[in-house]
Amino acid sequence: METFKFTKAKLESLPPAERGQVEYGDTVVNGLRIRIGTSGVKSFCISRKRNGKFIRAILGRFPDLSIDNARAKALEVLG
Repeated sequence: METFKFTKAKLESLPPAERGQVEYGDTVVNGLRIRIGTSGVKSFCISRKRNGKFIRAILGRFPDLSIDNARAKALEVLG
């Protein structure tokens, strides 16, 4: 999985997945990801192991949910 600092321009430029889904990780908040499907829908999600349990949740769609708000939600959920 490729990781980089999420910016609006970078996320807007990401192409749809060729098949299935593809995820990219944020370098600012560990565990925050953007998931892109074949239709081009981009959703923020979290995926991380905490206290021996695997945490995975969808936070919202980009651009409806801003990057800053997605980071704040991710930090809230991940603790």
